[in-house]
Amino acid sequence: MAALREFREDWFGCLGARRNALFELTDAVLSAPTITSLPYLSLEPVFRPRDLAG
Repeated sequence: MAALREFREDWFGCLGARRNALFELTDAVLSAPTITSLPYLSLEPVFRPRDLAG
């Protein structure tokens, strides 16, 4: 678990502007059963951008 936590922290640090939304989008992409479109991903429970300003 520690390796996964470290990876997620490093990934978050690489995202730059709008990192919160991009991080949530990454979680949605990785956990969605199927991906039909980017707007569809916003319906995934894991996609909850907390800071829309970035």
